[in-house]
Amino acid sequence: MMTTKGNWMYFLTLLYFTSIPFTIAEIKPNQILTTESMESTVCTPSSSTNFESTTVETPTSTDSLMETQTETETETSSSETSMETEEKSPELSLVLMKMKTQLKVNQVFENEHKKSGGGSGGGHGHGKIVLLGLFELTTKLGPRPEGLSELSAAQMAVQHINSKQLLPGYTLELLTNDTQCDPGVGVDRFFHALYTQNTTRMVMLLGSACSEVTESLAKVVPHWNIVQVSFGSTSPALSDRQEFPFFYRTVAPDSSHNPARIAFIRKFGWDTVTTFSQNEEVHSLAVNDLVTELESANISCAATITFAETDFKEQLLLLRELDTRIIIGSFSQELAPKIFCEVFKLKMFGADYAWILHESMRTTWWQNADDNNSFSSSTSFQSSSSSSSSSASSSSSWKRRENWRKESKGKTTQSTLCSPMELYEAVENLIIVSSHNSIVGNNISFSGLNNEMFMNELRTKFKLRTSYLSMYAPQTYDAVWAIALALRGAEKQFKKFNTTTSTNYLKLDRFDYTRQDMAFEFFKQLGTLNFLGVSGPVSFSGPDRIGTTAFYQIQKGVMETIALFNPTEQNLDFNCPNCKNIKWHSGQVPIAKRVFKLKVVTISATAFYTVATLASIGILLAIAFLAFNLHFRKLKAIKLSSPKLSNITAVGCIFVYTAVVLLGLDYSTLPSAESSFSMVCTARVYLLSAGFSLAFGSMFAKTYRVHRIFTRTGSIFKDKMLQDTQLISLVGALLLLDGLVVTLWVAADPMERHLNNLTLEISSIDRSVVYQPQVEVCRSQYTQSWLGALYAYKGLLLIVGVYMAWETRHVKIPALNDSQYIGVSVYSVVITSAIVVVLANLISERVTLAFITISALILTSVTATLCLLFVPKLHDILSRNDVIDPVIHSMGLKMEYNTRRFVIDDKRELQYRVEVQNRVYKKEIAALDAEIRRLERLLDTTTTNTPPTASSTSSSASIIAAIQKKIILTTA
Repeated sequence: MMTTKGNWMYFLTLLYFTSIPFTIAEIKPNQILTTESMESTVCTPSSSTNFESTTVETPTSTDSLMETQTETETETSSSETSMETEEKSPELSLVLMKMKTQLKVNQVFENEHKKSGGGSGGGHGHGKIVLLGLFELTTKLGPRPEGLSELSAAQMAVQHINSKQLLPGYTLELLTNDTQCDPGVGVDRFFHALYTQNTTRMVMLLGSACSEVTESLAKVVPHWNIVQVSFGSTSPALSDRQEFPFFYRTVAPDSSHNPARIAFIRKFGWDTVTTFSQNEEVHSLAVNDLVTELESANISCAATITFAETDFKEQLLLLRELDTRIIIGSFSQELAPKIFCEVFKLKMFGADYAWILHESMRTTWWQNADDNNSFSSSTSFQSSSSSSSSSASSSSSWKRRENWRKESKGKTTQSTLCSPMELYEAVENLIIVSSHNSIVGNNISFSGLNNEMFMNELRTKFKLRTSYLSMYAPQTYDAVWAIALALRGAEKQFKKFNTTTSTNYLKLDRFDYTRQDMAFEFFKQLGTLNFLGVSGPVSFSGPDRIGTTAFYQIQKGVMETIALFNPTEQNLDFNCPNCKNIKWHSGQVPIAKRVFKLKVVTISATAFYTVATLASIGILLAIAFLAFNLHFRKLKAIKLSSPKLSNITAVGCIFVYTAVVLLGLDYSTLPSAESSFSMVCTARVYLLSAGFSLAFGSMFAKTYRVHRIFTRTGSIFKDKMLQDTQLISLVGALLLLDGLVVTLWVAADPMERHLNNLTLEISSIDRSVVYQPQVEVCRSQYTQSWLGALYAYKGLLLIVGVYMAWETRHVKIPALNDSQYIGVSVYSVVITSAIVVVLANLISERVTLAFITISALILTSVTATLCLLFVPKLHDILSRNDVIDPVIHSMGLKMEYNTRRFVIDDKRELQYRVEVQNRVYKKEIAALDAEIRRLERLLDTTTTNTPPTASSTSSSASIIAAIQKKIILTTA
């Protein structure tokens, strides 16, 4: 039973290691300061799977702590010189110098045990070698099922070593305990083993799989001359030999995979990457080493982003803004589901992204985002050798996963707020870089097992489920074999030394915690090992294992091996045995970084020249109609339709045709687009505005004249007839208004060439190139305001024109002013103008389509207007219908107007003419009747005042007779 003074000494020893990163609270005083807790702490030999209690009597006095210092120093000095014949490497010399400066607490420990009767290296000559194994069987969250497979692998290795008598004359034993993946608990378990095992000395320490625990222990064990071998700690910090002088590991650290990562990146031609790591030492150190090696390999690291558990969402947004698509991640598997849930929401996955994660992400965390998930958080370790049993197991596992995915579809996990299906989608094709923990092919390891044999024996002998097998189980097995082989090599050296000195001083079972010389030999032997283990070739470079790197990819929710990297040959092999083909979304390799290139989108040359040709034909057509109108201007079919206004319409159409050609001039057709494009913009506005005012204005004037004549009942024809000069003045006013507005626009707010960005386009030839299409537009500071002013008054003009055309729709006198066709032309212009304005805003990004559509509408409208105005006249002239109107000729009427409009047309027109003339006659008759009545009243008045005479009576009678005769003639 440990006494109170013994407890005090135990606690004092712990306080000595204040440099170890744990607190007194983490050590759990109720487990180390009371005898009861010491008795209950697990520390069992390998021969039993049931944990047993072990208690010892510790020294009864601590007053000798300082007294024995000189004695222990002398004893240590003698032991240090016992192997002076052995050549020490510079690395060993560095360790030796560091150890000599340290307080010899181990010597105090041994002296106390000697005084208490425990002896040194209890069991001298008994042939027992004890190892201490510290495993992570539980965590703060509960049991860790895969930890049991690591313990079982170590126990199986001990059994195989003893059965093969690898250490003749010795029996290897394993004491085990649980660190709970807690540094404080781990150190506590180490000291508990030291102080409770008074009859044994632990030659080496096996463990652990938790990097934080391993770091804490690796700082302590040099003080006790114990060499530590870890089987699962991958932290790059453990590669520091000065900080951890007695440390080795059979698992390759994260930093050892950097050459493989670089080879993988080069394989796919990625020249830019981004790192995304959690701000913990185990993650940040690995990333820092990688960044340095990336720079040496001429691979650009766009950014090194670190994040805490509380701000990863903000950092992911920053990562997305950087627009780098190859992301190397390093973070805990507990945080991984939350990160990839956010990745799913931000759409940072799929064909455009490649995520490359570090080794600890090999656990199937995407299946365990919810605490209620039926799948364990362990990794299914599968041998690379193919077998029917492994294939059946894989198939069964896949079916179970598929069933789980169907059942969980639509559900949301409590910890990520993403459904399992969303998480599966986000991690699909994820790349994970890890150590290859098996033999390539079917070779037999030094222990006599291949991959399949090892896994089958581990499962059957210890009754382990495949889903609970740890990825570090093979490394654990090889770690025990590495320790045994190092001990065998040291024993050979010890025998040589004993033979030379004729002593029996150096033996494995004579080890105690002051034997620095023996610890150095163990250290040296480990460094020279090179054998084939069940996890592959085992050798060391410094404290780190030189191991094969494996690349895994998540395919349909299952991790598949896709490539192996041999560090010796620097070869990345995608054709390795049982390796699957790498898969990418849409079958396309993600691009590292998009290269943005500006591209001015121009109108298709074919479209431009086609439209320009049609516009040129339109110009020729307008000129032909204009020449026709001028040539036949004296004919009544032309003269009676206001030829001057028709000529103005033809000129306006020529302007519009010319403007259509200017609409197609851009970067590809102009010799110097930057300087000349602004002039083209100005010319477009002038021509379109002037052409509209001339063409539509003349039709508007004609329609106005018809509307004025036929919608004013009771008016006299002569009083309401508008002269051509007046109508031309109206068109001139519209043209002047256009000129003033556009000139003011150009002078006050000149138009310039402006490039509008369109939707990004990925190159069909090189997906790493993204084009930023730009389209040329005419723009000034207040473009919309100026266009609004023009649209407003021209829109008002169109509305009035449509109204008057509708009001005069029943007027069917072609010779009057072409009213039958002018109305159709007005409707056509209005509808076309509205469509053009809308399309110009809707499809402006598709420049060729917009140009073709708008030009086609304008050309159709203008050409239709020309044809409606001139083709009927052309038809009349060619048909010889321009003859004298017999109605006018027979009436003998004299027209008092500049333009004579009555020509022979048809019966309806003759009827209209008679109606108009009848109205004039009725007006004249009414006027004559009024004159007669006035004269009659005058006569009556004269007769009353003056007696009638014969002469006056005859005179009045003659006047009345003359008037009546005139009335009769008029009526006739």
